Amino acid sequence: MVIKGSGGEGKSQIGVVLSRLFGCNMKDGSIGKISENRFARADLEHTLLCVDDDMRMEALRQTNYVKSIVTAQGQMDLERKGKQSYQGWMYARLLAFSNGDLQALYDRSDGFYRRQLILTTKDKPLSRVDDPDIAEKMAAEVEDILLWAFEGLQRLVKNGFQFTESDRTKRNREGFSKVGMKTVLIGAVCNIILDPVFIFAFDMGVQGAALATVISQAISAVWVILFLTGKQTKLKIKTKYFKPKASVLLPVCALGVSPFIMNATESAINIAFNASLSRYGGDVAVGAMTILSSIMQLQFMPVQGIAQGAQPIMSFNYGAKKMDRVKKAYRLLMICSFTYTMIFCLAVEIAPGFFVHNELFFSGDGNRIHL
Repeated sequence: MVIKGSGGEGKSQIGVVLSRLFGCNMKDGSIGKISENRFARADLEHTLLCVDDDMRMEALRQTNYVKSIVTAQGQMDLERKGKQSYQGWMYARLLAFSNGDLQALYDRSDGFYRRQLILTTKDKPLSRVDDPDIAEKMAAEVEDILLWAFEGLQRLVKNGFQFTESDRTKRNREGFSKVGMKTVLIGAVCNIILDPVFIFAFDMGVQGAALATVISQAISAVWVILFLTGKQTKLKIKTKYFKPKASVLLPVCALGVSPFIMNATESAINIAFNASLSRYGGDVAVGAMTILSSIMQLQFMPVQGIAQGAQPIMSFNYGAKKMDRVKKAYRLLMICSFTYTMIFCLAVEIAPGFFVHNELFFSGDGNRIHL
């Protein structure tokens, strides 16, 4: 079990109460040490509970030792330094207090994450006054706490050992995928509605299209900000997170350098291309190139939209370790993209005149159509 919070909620006080409940049957330990040291399991023999009061945030390089302890239901192989391994009884349960998730560096299987039970704490209210004697006061109620825990165990057994999840817990576990979808839809729908209004009703042309896009994206941004500052999400926007950190900015910049260079060089090529066409081919050549660029956008923009829409789906399932769904989404993306591009290419080859018709892209000019 991992009890997770942002800090200051009083998670460590739970360990104080548990030490009074379990006494010598509880040990302080480290999940990181258990994962790295094969002798650490033997130290938990005849122990009921191992508490990691401040779990390290580094991802575990090995998970087999932790998984074997969690699933142990009888005797297992134990090792001690300088002694022959032997079969011993292992009953220890692992409890960790942390400010983040328990992650694995190499283990991408569902087995490691399926074994975790994650509980999140409420944020510490700004007006709360901490009681320095809270641990002692709770320890004085150990007998009542034990009876309360026993009642909870009875409910758990009656429920088939299935923990009851609140709506908030379900939303946290599902990752708010519907909210992400609504964010994209809000911007797209607003853009579809505003485009004809500004272009045709207000006769603003390209400026109207640009203004409609800006307003639509602003509406989506307001929606996201309201969500991230509301009560539904666990991760809220806070001013302390706006401090620039090199450890965060440098990886982001490193990731964005490649597409930045690609877009910059593509723009430079287009500028040089149009300048050459204008100098050696005149307005006719520039107009013909504009038509080709428009046709290329008709082909590439839908494919790009499909790919961008598939990215959050695949990343969400990759994070959930559901690789079968990632592969299924990737196959569907490839099929849709390939099908659309093939149909579009065939249409251009069969009826090129339709795509350069004067009513689609420009006022009629036979020279441009011929070129």
